[in-house]
Amino acid sequence: MSDNAKARPKSKLRPCPFKYLGCKKRLGHNSVKRHARKCTRRPTQLTEEVEAIWKKLTRHCKDNHGFEMGRALHHWSQLKLPEEHTDLSVVPNEPVYIDMWPEDLPSHAKVLQDMQATVNRALDTLRDENPGTSFEELQKLNDMLFEQMADGSEHLPEATLRRLAVKAPINMLSKYKLTVPPALEKMGVKRSLFNVNITPKFSITDIHLDFGCDALCVPLSGEKIVLLFKPEPQATIQNSVGAREKAWYDTWVARSVAGEREEDVSPPDCEWFLSLAGQLPHSYIATLSSTERKTLWIPAGWKHIVFTLSPSFLGGFTFVPQEHLNEMVYQIGCECQAIARWEAENEDVVPQQLSEDLAESVNAARQALNAEQTHKDPVRQKRAKALLGELHANLLEKDFGWQPLEKDFGWQP
Repeated sequence: MSDNAKARPKSKLRPCPFKYLGCKKRLGHNSVKRHARKCTRRPTQLTEEVEAIWKKLTRHCKDNHGFEMGRALHHWSQLKLPEEHTDLSVVPNEPVYIDMWPEDLPSHAKVLQDMQATVNRALDTLRDENPGTSFEELQKLNDMLFEQMADGSEHLPEATLRRLAVKAPINMLSKYKLTVPPALEKMGVKRSLFNVNITPKFSITDIHLDFGCDALCVPLSGEKIVLLFKPEPQATIQNSVGAREKAWYDTWVARSVAGEREEDVSPPDCEWFLSLAGQLPHSYIATLSSTERKTLWIPAGWKHIVFTLSPSFLGGFTFVPQEHLNEMVYQIGCECQAIARWEAENEDVVPQQLSEDLAESVNAARQALNAEQTHKDPVRQKRAKALLGELHANLLEKDFGWQPLEKDFGWQP
């Protein structure tokens, strides 16, 4: 071998362009493009816009939480973006963006100031009810939360506090000039039900439903990425019934274990979530950003997990359109089955928070039924009442300690 050959530097190896999707190949400059055309990690069915959002999410998860989202894409090769939905009188069955936006949305710092004042007023009320050490700990957590919500916070992912849901100030909607369209008001979207989630950077939710209701998500500041998964269709044969129940149970256990942590911090990893990727079909990916001026409509029953990329104040309404009442009751029934199985296998009690969540779902269903005039669609109302009656019997068997519903409806299940 000649001296020139010995002195020639080795060519630098380059990573596959789909490294963010889990490919570990490193190749020479001339081989990268050839490999990329055949790479098994290549997202052949993703649009450019979806791929850009997915790439941002996977990098965020790897850099800040240390886990690879790329392998989940194997199950979500048809990941889609929500479409723009303009006819608000039509209830969508898939996630959509709608044009409902504050005309006078202030800066993140101003929203932070408004929400901190609201929480401080609530703390003043709690001070008398929780004297001594317990209130001091609550005050300390509150101070830490708003420190993490400030621009430029340098807290670590593993120190991220959980999100805090707060009743919005009475004048917030008028102050920010957020108007609820008449078509949505008719469906039950009430200004009085507007809430705000306070979420520091690095927060990750569990897989959850918004009490089975529809949800309108209005990003007042910050940025989030949401993965959404279509509700499973009702099974028609025994084998698929068992598969559906197992899928619901596995998902319920995963999110319950994550949700019952005694610590106040968010989980630093999501291995539990990635292990369920194959059971979460028909996926969507959406961004919630105050700079994009889009409100996300999540239909009842759609499971979702939310990643917070920057300190975020997310406003929202929950409501139950009549078109989604049956879906909502079905989802609550699946939750009850999962609880019953958990109790049978673990000799455990139903977590209080989950019981409260189910109670809110049932209350929302009752309100939706009461709001509908009998003459409007008596057949659908009769069917919905029968579903609620069946659900109510299921709940009473679990001994949740709830009161019978007959007095509210005036009917016998």
